[in-house]
Amino acid sequence: MDPIALHENYIHRDSISSGESGQFDRPQVARLAAQKSQVSLVSNSLVLSRPPESTSGVTFVCSQPDNASMAASMEASIGGTIFSDSETAFHSLPETQPTIDLGFRPQKADMNDSENAFFVQNKHFFILSVAGKPIYSMHGSDEILTVHAGIIQTIVSYFEFNPDGETEQLRTFTSGDENKTRFCFLNKAPIILMAISSLDESELQLNQQLDFLYNFLLTILSKPHIDKVFRKRDNFDLRKLLGKADIACLDSICNDLANFNNPGLIIGGLECLRMRKSVRRRIENVLLAEKSENLLYALLVAPGGRLVTVLRPRRHTLHTSDLQLLFSMIFNTNTFRSTPEGNETQQLASNEEFWVPICFPKFNPNGFLYSFIQFVDLKDEKLMYLHDLNMSALEQDANPDSSKITVILVSAYKDSFFEMRKIASSIIKTVKLNRTIYRDLFKAVVGTQGANGETGASSGKVDPVEIPAPLVQHFVFKSKKHTQFVFSKLAHQREPDENMRGQLMMLYAKLHSQFSGASRITGSQHDSDFLDESHFINLVRWKHQNDNLVGFLITTTNYELYLLTNGGIMDEKVLLRSCKNIIKWCKKNQDRLFISSGAVF
Repeated sequence: MDPIALHENYIHRDSISSGESGQFDRPQVARLAAQKSQVSLVSNSLVLSRPPESTSGVTFVCSQPDNASMAASMEASIGGTIFSDSETAFHSLPETQPTIDLGFRPQKADMNDSENAFFVQNKHFFILSVAGKPIYSMHGSDEILTVHAGIIQTIVSYFEFNPDGETEQLRTFTSGDENKTRFCFLNKAPIILMAISSLDESELQLNQQLDFLYNFLLTILSKPHIDKVFRKRDNFDLRKLLGKADIACLDSICNDLANFNNPGLIIGGLECLRMRKSVRRRIENVLLAEKSENLLYALLVAPGGRLVTVLRPRRHTLHTSDLQLLFSMIFNTNTFRSTPEGNETQQLASNEEFWVPICFPKFNPNGFLYSFIQFVDLKDEKLMYLHDLNMSALEQDANPDSSKITVILVSAYKDSFFEMRKIASSIIKTVKLNRTIYRDLFKAVVGTQGANGETGASSGKVDPVEIPAPLVQHFVFKSKKHTQFVFSKLAHQREPDENMRGQLMMLYAKLHSQFSGASRITGSQHDSDFLDESHFINLVRWKHQNDNLVGFLITTTNYELYLLTNGGIMDEKVLLRSCKNIIKWCKKNQDRLFISSGAVF
């Protein structure tokens, strides 16, 4: 099959020149910013709204980031809890507990030309050139983007120079109202990025999000190419180089950032597929058998961007951020999807092959690598019959992409497609025909257990009840050594819907923003026996009527443990025992949960 190249699909937005920046003194700029940032609390939801006639005060922060300034303690009342119960014992909790709305509402990127719809959004992202030329906006039409690009460029330019002649960069400012809408800037000349958030996010969090968006631009264009076009013309319209697929991916990334959809972007790590160490080792041996001079990296990825294993050169690893960008491009856009005949839903194209040039900014921002990408559906009737797996999984009404693994081969040579296709074909054939590998992958990915894959739930996620971890409703355990994390199920096997998952991750984001103020435990890096009540730092407390939800973060030199307790039950001794159990369980199962080094050649 011939490779499917990703063609340049130029965006069809009208090319509109940016508005006049005008002349502003600092008070006028402050008033202008305040008018764009008024926040109100409506129906337990933080929303942007039109400002009153009076002007709010605005606090500006310039110069370089100061991590210490972001370590202030936080206690927030946001209007609700995720879990509500008045039981006094964990074992007596019902299978399904009622949920109380925190006010979180998923939002999606749009090109709405209504200013009212624009101002009601609680998260915005803007990208523009240093000349004020609009490049991208998460919300709003081209006309709205053009107006705001001019305003943003004016503010950034005005605060760039001090009266004493020294140069500094505007980092952030907050509106003076009680809800404190935060504006954050990232100046990567010739590109300027800006975020507006009324979700009580820290400067560090927003700065990391803007950096991720900037790195995506480097991923598709590379830094030398961006610098070159702006050296030739400083008011160049970069939208001419962005195809429809690129804009769709920007939309998808912004949706993830605004809705807290991606735990890896929040806590800085990758999630791996939970599976037996011996089987993972077999897969690594399959990859090692196919190593080639032109093959730089090989990855096997499960649905949801969960890494199965990786083949890499000795002393070379792909940065977590580069992999997150790659996975965002693959799994969160329609670029690699098709619509099967007789089906209205787009699915990952398992019958096609893709050859894609990608710049990995952390690996090398100045050049491209080339990725061969192919999807393999494990729900194959012939293979299931061959390996004695129960056919009932074929009848499950599930997301068709939830049973597909992804083979990714990375090469430094653009003419090595046919060699990469041959290697991928050999890897896929071995995975399909090796009984042990196929059966274990099937059980972990499709979500079955038992001798023939007939019973049980997915072994890829752990329920806090199984550990056991009384009082814990949900947890995330991150291994700093591996830069990987475990994302648990909700207690009692409940699967969160989009709203609940967003609320969960919003709470973890608040915990993560207080990282530098968290408890740092000394002693043995792996020993949990020395934990006591003094190590619990109540970083965030949410309250609604008589219900409470408390989030904790415990961090050592070797791990981070985020957890949420159920409604208002605070037995520190039981909670302490649960934390110890989680840490011990993750340590005991670390070979199944994390990839230590992968296949190295």
